[in-house]
Amino acid sequence: MTEQFEFDDAYQELLRLVNEIESDNVALKDMAQKIAEARSLVQQCEQQLRTAEDAVERQEEQ
Repeated sequence: MTEQFEFDDAYQELLRLVNEIESDNVALKDMAQKIAEARSLVQQCEQQLRTAEDAVERQEEQ
């Protein structure tokens, strides 16, 4: 998955994927793809949070 989301959208998509995976309605053959999508979204969220933390720290230093 290469699509980039805003944080809130990525988080909502991640929650949707987790619910789908946990619901047992995902065929085993599709599970790896869903997990890869979720991992990508987690990485996007983490990066956006780090960027926000850095911005806050820079503001505090001023």
